[in-house]
Amino acid sequence: MPSGRLILGGILFHLIQRLILTAVLLVAVDSFAQNEEDRGEMVDTFIDYRKNGSSIYLPPPITHMVPSFNTITYAIAIEKQDVTILSRLENGDVDPANESSLALKGYTIAPHLAISLKKVGIGFSIENSKNTATYDYHPGAYPTYSSRQTTTVSASGLGFNLSALPFEKLRKENKLAVILGGKSLNVRHEYTDIVPYNLGVTSETVNVRYTVLRYQAGANLTLALLKQFRVIPWIDYGMTDTKGAEAAIGEKNANASSAAIFADDLRVFWKPYPNLRYGIDMSIGVFGLDIRIGSFLGSLARLNSTPDFIQDKTFSLSLSFDQKGG
Repeated sequence: MPSGRLILGGILFHLIQRLILTAVLLVAVDSFAQNEEDRGEMVDTFIDYRKNGSSIYLPPPITHMVPSFNTITYAIAIEKQDVTILSRLENGDVDPANESSLALKGYTIAPHLAISLKKVGIGFSIENSKNTATYDYHPGAYPTYSSRQTTTVSASGLGFNLSALPFEKLRKENKLAVILGGKSLNVRHEYTDIVPYNLGVTSETVNVRYTVLRYQAGANLTLALLKQFRVIPWIDYGMTDTKGAEAAIGEKNANASSAAIFADDLRVFWKPYPNLRYGIDMSIGVFGLDIRIGSFLGSLARLNSTPDFIQDKTFSLSLSFDQKGG
């Protein structure tokens, strides 16, 4: 029979194992809560950057087409998003340890076709996009508890809009156009929880499908300063309806942390900009192409004004071509 010392040693060994396992789990749970809060704060930083960090030089939405009698307009807007949000200290400065980050990458392609009558234009648009968000946490003191969360959102859909020239005096060289429209997008939204991947913990991917509706009203004034050069101040009010997404996640019976991640995703992917937007675009006519340079000028204006805790390498381009009827 085993001696009393061996029995006591075995009991102590199992107790120590349980204590270590309990401590690991407590640290992991506490780290998870901190990660969720940290990710939410980075989403807030991104939204604030999109709201206040934009230059006045911006292209209007691709649907802001100006009617031109007996004309078919072919246009396309392309955006390649590449933004990384770095962790910050309590005083707002960038964290030199760089323990966490939120990387937003992807693309959006939106072709547009508009047919113009004398005073009214009818537009049809297609949109296709795939964007990702990756949250990484790498604590220098506890590398074992490094964690990650990923989201992938793919969307495609159709849009329709009307544009009109309401004032007789602003229908020739200088034109004031008003625009109304909407778009319906079918979305596939996949995301995971925040998990410590070095501990061998896996997270099931949540797959949510829903429809997003966008509504738009705006105006732009085209000022023909030279024969092939125009300045275009514009204003746009847009609203994105995500009730379908909220209903879809409700059917999944997601836990509180998973629902919080999904709610932040909706802000990142569908409501990154304020509802009311305005700016100034410029266009140059080259061999029949209308090349917009507002986004390029805006990028130059932001070169020295981007905060050090944001790395923004986003690229966007808008092109349009007018074909006159016979």
